[in-house]
Order: sequence, then C-alpha cells, then structure tokens
Amino acid sequence: MLEVGCGDGRLARGLDDLGHQVVAIDPAAPEGVIFQSVSLEEFADPASFEAVVASRALHHIHDLAGALSKLRSLLLREGRLIVIEHAFDRFDEPTARWYLDKRRAKGRHAPRSLHACLAEWERDHAGLHSYTAMRRELDLRFTERCFAWTPTLYLELGKALEQEEQTLIEAGSIQATGFLYVGEPRGGRLVLQRPPGFERQPADGGDPSEVAGSAASSPARGVNDALVEYLRRGSEAGMFLRRAGGVGATVRVL
Repeated sequence: MLEVGCGDGRLARGLDDLGHQVVAIDPAAPEGVIFQSVSLEEFADPASFEAVVASRALHHIHDLAGALSKLRSLLLREGRLIVIEHAFDRFDEPTARWYLDKRRAKGRHAPRSLHACLAEWERDHAGLHSYTAMRRELDLRFTERCFAWTPTLYLELGKALEQEEQTLIEAGSIQATGFLYVGEPRGGRLVLQRPPGFERQPADGGDPSEVAGSAASSPARGVNDALVEYLRRGSEAGMFLRRAGGVGATVRVL
C-alpha cells in the first residue's frame, strides 16, 4: 500500500504494525524504514500497489491531473485509490451560519458577520482544488466504487461537534464539506461482489437506490481488510462504513 501525504505517519505505522507492506511519502515524512521524504512528483518507486491512500493531499497539489495520472499508473489493474478530502466549495450560507455560531460559542476570533465569514472562507481556500475540480479529474481516470460525503468542520471546531454536524448534514440543514471516495483505475477487470447491506452513496445527494446496483467490490486481500479495519477507528471513515453497511458491519471497500 502507498500512502500519499502521510503527515505524521499514524495510518502508515498502524498498517505496518499489523504486518503489511507500506510505503508512505510526504516532503515532511517522519524518519523510519517505511517513510520517504519526497513529494508525489519526486516519487520514483517502480513497484505497483494494491491500494493508494491520499488523505487531504490532492487539494493542494499544483498539477492535479498529473498527480492522478501518476497514481493510476502506480496501481495494479484491480487496485483501489482511496481519497479522503475537503469539499470546501460546498460551504454555503446555512453551513456558514452554523459554523460561525459554533466559532462564536467557543470564543474563537470569529468574523463579525455571515458575509465576513464567507469572505474569510473564500480567502483561506483560494488557490486550492475544489471538490468539483478533483471529481472531474478523478472521473477521467477512475471508476467510482464507493462514495460518501463527510463532515469536516468539527476538525476545527472540536470533536464534540462531529455528531451534530453529521446529523445536520443528513437532515439537509447544512452541506458536507468533505468526501471519501474509492475508485478503480479505468480499464481494470471488475469482480462484482457487493458486501451484505452495502449501498453506494450517490455523489449528488440523490436516492441511493438509483445507484446501489452499480457498486462493486473485488475480493478483499489481507492489506485491504487491515486498511478498512484501521480506518474504521477514524471518525470520518467510520461514518462512511456505518452508512455503507450499518453499525458494526464488516464492509470491504477495496
């Protein structure tokens, strides 16, 4: 498995501790055998990978198209790309109002008005790739196998607000500002095998029944089981797994 933008290396170390082969890259990667202090552009390993994970790495890569083309070339034909990302362009007025109220309640240096909050958000995310841009480039190179909108504002506001944010998203009161995507390189051979209770989440917020029949999963290999189990412990991926297969379900997304 390759992790792109590994940060402090928690995910990579977790998988390595379980006995799986991991390569983790980041210009500021920690020291260790599994880590390489290189950017994706500089990465030159000739190996092919069963899975590639990019957690909040794609939105700030300058050459997004080139990066995704490289990730596609690094995957085995039946490999999986797992993307955990921001969707900051979905931050609308109702979402901003909730976000601003929570910032004020926490005593943070909150903007004085909703207009100021929206303007600050726009400035803070200037020059980054939006969900729309990332999705366009993903769809050119990968076939979606799983998708879920995810909460992200709690990461700034405090973990105690995660459930409230998720509940409001599900009610349609605010927008999700993150997403989790699993894709397969276009042209790969598909092995259709839907796990019990699995429903693919529509990217446009529509009726899941319209797309559930098109979801697919190839037989899980050891590294895939380990990755899903490790990600299950994280809040965002845990939410995705709950939506995909129910609380406590064993859902293989790879």
